[in-house]
This record gives sequence, C-alpha cells and structure tokens, in this order.
Amino acid sequence: MIKSIDSIIHAIKENKIEDPEIIYVDSKSSDGTLERIKEYNNVKAVLIEGEANAAVARNVGFIESTNPNLIFIDGDMEIQADFLPLILDENKNLKYEFCSGNWINYNYESFESKKLLSKKLKKKMTKNQNEFVTGGLFGIKRSVWESVGGMRTSMRRSQDWDLALRLAKKGVLMYRLKEVFAIHHTLPPRESVKKMWRMFFLGYRFYRIVILRNNFFNKYQWKHFIRINYSFILFMMAIIAAFSMSSLLPFLLYFLVLVLKNFSSHKGNILYILNGFIINFLYDILYIFTFFAFLPKKKKLKYQVIANPYDRK
Repeated sequence: MIKSIDSIIHAIKENKIEDPEIIYVDSKSSDGTLERIKEYNNVKAVLIEGEANAAVARNVGFIESTNPNLIFIDGDMEIQADFLPLILDENKNLKYEFCSGNWINYNYESFESKKLLSKKLKKKMTKNQNEFVTGGLFGIKRSVWESVGGMRTSMRRSQDWDLALRLAKKGVLMYRLKEVFAIHHTLPPRESVKKMWRMFFLGYRFYRIVILRNNFFNKYQWKHFIRINYSFILFMMAIIAAFSMSSLLPFLLYFLVLVLKNFSSHKGNILYILNGFIINFLYDILYIFTFFAFLPKKKKLKYQVIANPYDRK
C-alpha cells in the first residue's frame, strides 16, 4: 500500500496537479499500514469500522472526497505518472467520463520473498477501445458516479463489473487506453484442487448471478454473462430440451462441452479436469437457486476519519 501512495504522490508532483486529494481507505488492515499512513501530511486516512468490501471502501472514498475528478486504484498497484496526461486536459480535469488503461502484472513467488517471477501485460491492445466492464483501476467524473449512486455495497465480488454495466446502460461506456496506467504487484494464478474447492465454498462466483439478476434487462450484461457462463446457458437449454423430448440426450452435449472446457482450462491434467468438471456442474445447478434465493444485503457505511490534512478549519 505504501508503494501505491508514494506512486500517487509522485504522479501528482510530476504533473503539477494543484489542490489534489489523496484518500486512503483502510479495511481493517493488520500489517501496520494505517499507522504508517498517518505519517504522511498529505493523505487523508479513513478506517472502515463496519462490514467491509471493495464497494464499501470506494463509496466511503467518494463521500470523503470533494474533487469533481475521481481516480480509484487498488492498494497493490503503482500508478504511472506519464499516463495521467493522456486522460487529463490542460486544466487537470478528466477528458473522459469513465476511463482506464492497461497495466502490467508483476508476478511474485510470494510477497514475503519478493522474488519476481515474471512481468506480463494484462491486455494485448493495439488501439484504444470502449468497454462495458472494468476492474479496480479507473478514472470517473463525480457526476457520472453520482448518476448511478456509486457501487452496490451488497456486492462482495464483481462490484466493478456491476458499476460498469449500469453505466453502459445509461450510455456511458468505459474508454480504455492501450497505454500502461499502473503496475500491479500480485501472485501468479496457481491452480490446485484444494484452491478450486476453497473458491467454490467461498461462493464468489455466485455474484455473477446477482449481477445477472440486477441487470437482467441490460443488453451489455447478456454479452458479458454469455461469454463467461456459456455452460450455464447450455445447461438451461438442455433442461428445456430434455423435458420437451422426454430424453436425457440433450445433456450429453452439455457434458461434452464441460469436459472440453475443463480440458482446455487445465491443460490435460486429469485430476484438475475431473474436479473442474464437478465444480462447474455444481455451479450450473446452484446458479438456478442462487438467482431466486441468494439475496446479499446492502452494507452500512460505518467508518471514522483517522487523519485529515484537508481540514481547512
């Protein structure tokens, strides 16, 4: 997190941005970051006291800000100073209503060892493009954020996608520039059977169905949902066809697709393919019940300002 704050301060200085606001929102960290942040004389520190997730943190950051231009960045990212002129005009206002850029993943063996394994560009882009999904790194005008009421705090996962989809429905697509916006310090995706089942029981993917339900009449939602959940669509078609034909044959195609999907994802590893197949099948079954019964509650914004260098009183 400290690297992220330092990169922000450097970018502000390099681009001669006057009267900036840097707001750090802490979701009950236990690594001493909050105490170190207090040592900065130009960072507003806010501690979430209630239930926390990324949507809660970003909504709190918005409430505590006053600037008409907002840039959100995750704590494991370092912003690139030379990217800001691409999205800011001569008055240091955002050129675009909703925008982002590319980033480079710095993959480490572990955060403890800090041994760098690889550097990989997140997206292969040859030109700028409009998109209807986003991650945790973006710039947005205050009025645009307010137009949809910010992020849904009930979303424990995929809150960024949900925000982008709601904005797209209003005609505001995210403009992604091909240049590198930030460096992302992370761990490479490590596949293991244990991790596959742990992620299943955490239920993160159920929020895909929450997004589907919340954006059911959003055409952009369907473009996104079908692309990443085509096996569920095929599963529903198999159920309908099986009933109309009084035959289980339609499920043979569905099961074949699941096998091919997991074979491709797990590079022929039989153990991974078998477990991936089972988990995928369970998800497709549970998605039906999730649509009607999974109703995550809106989180209250409970927090306190720990340090505020912008208090003009």
